[in-house]
Amino acid sequence: MSTSKSSISTASPPAKVHDPIKIGDITIDNRIARSSIAGITCGEFGAVSRQRLALEVNFAKGGPGLIISSHVPILANGRVLPNYAMIDHDDRIKEWADVVEAVEIAGSKFFMQLSHSGRQQDIGGVQNYHHADNRQNPPKGLAKMLTFLRKSTRINPPSPGSVPDSFHGLKGRKMTPQEMKEMAQEFVVAARRAKKAGVHGIELHSSNGYFFTQCISSAANDRTDEYGGELKNRFRFWKEVIEGIKNDPKTKDLPLIVKLSVIEDGSALKPWARKGNTVDESIQVAQWAEEAGADAIHVSAGDIFPHPLNPAGYLPTEMLRDTYAGLYTSGKNSKFNFKLLRSFPWLLRLAWERRLRKHLYPNFWNYLRGKQPDAQSPDAGWRKLEGLLTEAARQIKQNLRSSKVLVTGGWQTLGAIQAGLDRGDFDMVTGARTWMANLDAPEKIVAASKAGEKAWEPANPCSMCNRCLVAAPKHAVMCLDSTRFAGKTPEERRANMLRAGQSLYEDFA
Repeated sequence: MSTSKSSISTASPPAKVHDPIKIGDITIDNRIARSSIAGITCGEFGAVSRQRLALEVNFAKGGPGLIISSHVPILANGRVLPNYAMIDHDDRIKEWADVVEAVEIAGSKFFMQLSHSGRQQDIGGVQNYHHADNRQNPPKGLAKMLTFLRKSTRINPPSPGSVPDSFHGLKGRKMTPQEMKEMAQEFVVAARRAKKAGVHGIELHSSNGYFFTQCISSAANDRTDEYGGELKNRFRFWKEVIEGIKNDPKTKDLPLIVKLSVIEDGSALKPWARKGNTVDESIQVAQWAEEAGADAIHVSAGDIFPHPLNPAGYLPTEMLRDTYAGLYTSGKNSKFNFKLLRSFPWLLRLAWERRLRKHLYPNFWNYLRGKQPDAQSPDAGWRKLEGLLTEAARQIKQNLRSSKVLVTGGWQTLGAIQAGLDRGDFDMVTGARTWMANLDAPEKIVAASKAGEKAWEPANPCSMCNRCLVAAPKHAVMCLDSTRFAGKTPEERRANMLRAGQSLYEDFA
């Protein structure tokens, strides 16, 4: 009996981790990307440092097909932290061109992540202080005698809304409609500079609580004009930026990734806080982004950064007690958070880890005590956290026409990545801290995939301790879990950890 032509399956076989992938017109060698990672890498005034250049190249040498830069502010007033290289004027183009060239020589493509903090400006740097201090503009009235009445000289960053974030209490200055239009154009101008620098593509830092999230989120956007209210209006800024880049003759051919917090989960820390957008709303945003011209959607989570879901893992309060001091005056809640960390650190840890308690601890008693399972055990937190956002990625992918779907989520093993590709949940995985723990992990995963192996996992996996995360406001990015390093004594392990951290910044030349 003959089989009708219509009944014959024409579906392509599932992609393998080692298979190339096209985003826009750019071909990427495999299905692994290094995503944005926070930590001091550059200077106060936004130049690309040699240290930053070496960091990107050393990651590229580890084998990911794509390097997505750490956030690159398009304006100085949109810095999340100081000491990050910017793309705020044309003088930066040559510096970034050097990065692109070096990363490509090392074997990876390079996408620049364009960013603006909005309200989520942890430490703005000296450029975000008012030009006049109290010596030039003497305080008046009672403030002349009572110093605590004097206003801070720090300028609130321009933001889509005026709602403070629920954790730090960071607040921006609500922009006018005209300023919103001008900000959209600033992203287009930044994309032109990136294009001149030779980047292979760009990503909008449109997740994790930053400017774009503040536009789209029902919890953060309190506007009543054409940029607020119903979801379609909240998407207006996104539409203007995406279409602005895709309709501009100078940037229309640049592949464009749009990063999206599919799960905002604004009540993760405070159950009474507003949750933000639903998954259904995020699906609609992804569809509109694709219609506007996005070539890929990068699935992430969280209405703020960091967030209990991103990067998922433990909260190392012993280190956070030191580094959070830098944020002491940043938000209206920062002083309370700092005092909580000093006096009751366990309380903040319990609140942070409760959302993923069953992933992080084998039982409730260990959660209360903070007793983490060994990284080599079947109960290890990293095993249960790997692929945390797979379901969110699947829901996005099945509702898009052709745009690729990237997803973050603590990836470390070939088996988990390939399983997601086999099911068609996503097209590519991204990671940063897990690859930093084992720089050559992407290369080894790709090699194992090419060899037809079904499973590969690191002998010394990232423990998801998040010390590298909480160190970011004060220190360079590096693995800070000394238990992962060889040595007979804590001092030896620490010395080996520091040597490994230094090697991330060793000059590639």
